[in-house]
Amino acid sequence: MEKYAKRRNRETVEKHYYEYSDGRLSSLITVDGEGIGTKEVYIYNDKGLLILSILYNIDISVGDTGKYEVGKTEYFYDENGEKTTEVHYGYDGEITEKYGWTNGNQTLEEKYESGELTEQNKWEYNGNGKKILEKTFEITSKGEEVSNRQFDENGKEILYEEYENGELVKKETHRYNEKGDIVLVERYRLTDGALELAYKQENTYKYDENGYMIFRAISDINGKITQKTEWKYSADGKTIFHAIFDINGKITEKTEWKY
Repeated sequence: MEKYAKRRNRETVEKHYYEYSDGRLSSLITVDGEGIGTKEVYIYNDKGLLILSILYNIDISVGDTGKYEVGKTEYFYDENGEKTTEVHYGYDGEITEKYGWTNGNQTLEEKYESGELTEQNKWEYNGNGKKILEKTFEITSKGEEVSNRQFDENGKEILYEEYENGELVKKETHRYNEKGDIVLVERYRLTDGALELAYKQENTYKYDENGYMIFRAISDINGKITQKTEWKYSADGKTIFHAIFDINGKITEKTEWKY
């Protein structure tokens, strides 16, 4: 198989060579027009599942068909043949990336530098496969930064937390009504060593007899309404009017539709 591509205003060719063993792909060679490229070798277990892939640099023009290993990936499975773990290694044998799955849902993603963990994402799910928790870890100029996101059964975020070197420095909570519309947002910040409420937004809604939203008011941390929004609908449920009012009740934006 040959694939042509334009590079720097000249036409080059990329060639792919496939090798098979027992009906499975055993290696893939990809080279340019000069015979320089890579060779990836695939190894399977007795169940036919891929358990190892090894990547080599090659130069066919000088007879090099795979002397220098530049990376490899290991694959692990559960008793049902579902992939649970995937681990990537660099040319020096040090781990560079790691991924994990449970019941088909991704639960882990990790990045490494010189074999040391520098970034991590974890996910947790409920019995219905809905994501309920997301954890992030990262090494930055500030040190270790960790964040947690928690979700309700509908997938809506209800809690966000941020830590620096083990200390909680930021927190945000969300609350929703039975229709799934957000009714309360509270944000906390670390101030003089204590976590204090820095922002609060409370939303009040009204709906018509068909369940369409016709009014929303946004209140600030002091309970003062800072913005109002109104909607109107036609008999068949199409939006015909939308307006936003400022803190003084003056219209700042209005749209009308005719069908």
